Amino acid sequence: MPIQRLQTPHLKPPQPAPAQPLPRRKSWYWWKVGGALTAVVMLFVGLVGYRLLAAVNTSPDGNRRVSVFEQLGHIVSKRDAQLNGEADDRINILLLGIGGPGHEGPLLTDTIIVASLKPSTKQVALISVPRDLAVDIPRYGVRKINNANAFGQDMDYPGGGEQLTSDLVARVTGLPIHYFGRIDFSGFIKIVDDLGGMNLTVARSFVDREYPTADFGYQTIAFTAGPQTMDGDAALKFVRSRHGNNGEGSDFARSARQQLVLQALQEKIFSLGTIVNPVRIGNVLSSLGTHTRTNMEVWELLRLAKLVREVDRTAITSHVIDSSPNGLLKVATGLDGAFLLVPKDSGFAAVQAFANNIFSLARYAEENARIVVRDASGRSGTGKAIVANLESLGFPIIAVETGRAPERTAVSWLVDYTNGGKPYTLRGLSSYLGLAATTPGSTLLNPGMVPALLNGNRNSSQATLPEPADQADILLVIGADYLQAQTAKRTTSS
Repeated sequence: MPIQRLQTPHLKPPQPAPAQPLPRRKSWYWWKVGGALTAVVMLFVGLVGYRLLAAVNTSPDGNRRVSVFEQLGHIVSKRDAQLNGEADDRINILLLGIGGPGHEGPLLTDTIIVASLKPSTKQVALISVPRDLAVDIPRYGVRKINNANAFGQDMDYPGGGEQLTSDLVARVTGLPIHYFGRIDFSGFIKIVDDLGGMNLTVARSFVDREYPTADFGYQTIAFTAGPQTMDGDAALKFVRSRHGNNGEGSDFARSARQQLVLQALQEKIFSLGTIVNPVRIGNVLSSLGTHTRTNMEVWELLRLAKLVREVDRTAITSHVIDSSPNGLLKVATGLDGAFLLVPKDSGFAAVQAFANNIFSLARYAEENARIVVRDASGRSGTGKAIVANLESLGFPIIAVETGRAPERTAVSWLVDYTNGGKPYTLRGLSSYLGLAATTPGSTLLNPGMVPALLNGNRNSSQATLPEPADQADILLVIGADYLQAQTAKRTTSS
């Protein structure tokens, strides 16, 4: 059966209606399937080009099948075209995993991953968005983001539930979502089985006595440490398990297992034997049928395959936006007691900074800049909160100071003592904070901030460079104007 494809009209979403009560959470309800989603990426990368003649698409209007010859004509006419986002050197694809037929809430998204490709450096990054993240969904109010796919189908949202989810993820991450791909549990199992299983090494043994069954009960599953080959059913259980013992019952442990499955699928799909075997490739695509959905054209799939084949597969990075001590989110409770995740800051600024700078994280570590934060805002706890966000974004903070005399400073500063020696770190800080970097010798107010209105009638142009910080490559001074800027942002966004 063919993979479904639909066009995505760019229309404004419906206006939101009054919020409705949040559904109560079931403790056994919906386990994550990150491995399933990575399979979508791998299919786009290595498989589709070999089975063009299988006629995997429909026409742009979605109503009739496009012949092989028409598809070939489209490809020829688009041979010099670029993918959406390619001109900006970043292509973002939203990967969605759902339960599908036979599962309660079959359209709820269990896993949401943004896969970003940076063609110039041949890098790929995977950003996992938690299903419990609270967002404002048109017509439904504040709900968990995993409801968006089902709600979008119900309201006939332009482009379907996948497009509604894409729009919400774009709002959360600050990234344009150029394409989407969706797969269900059965599709994942079929992919692994049609590839002949996958080989991986389980890091540690564990037992999960609360793994969900098809009749909404529980069963016990177990995995033994060491190298092994998993079929589709075992692989699905491996990536969905969330109540294992021996340290395997946390979100972090599950994410690590999903990354392990990703690596195993990469090796399987990109191995020489799989890539050149058209029979196996055909079996994979034919078995997917309606278990997948994408808004990519055939020529776009082929173009993506060409770009990703050049990626260093050992350089793929995976990150989870979570509520860990150094995470960007925190736990909250809905009006009806539902478990929610919300950003630690006043909006999604930290999440957006993280997503936009994810390819620079390794650079921050390489530069290892000595960053000192000086809290001179006059409000207790401001510096601590900012430092927590910066550390979660990968910035190395070596010290936090209380403001030197005067304790309360009107002006915020980002001072570079390296003369441009730490460019990636400086650029990332400037982008996240909204501060233009200043060098020693400057005496003007940082142009990136709100004019200083405190400390009597002092004119902002008279603001002088703060005292240097010991051992610092970069000094960040948080002044009162930073708080004013954040207040202005909240007022504007509301």
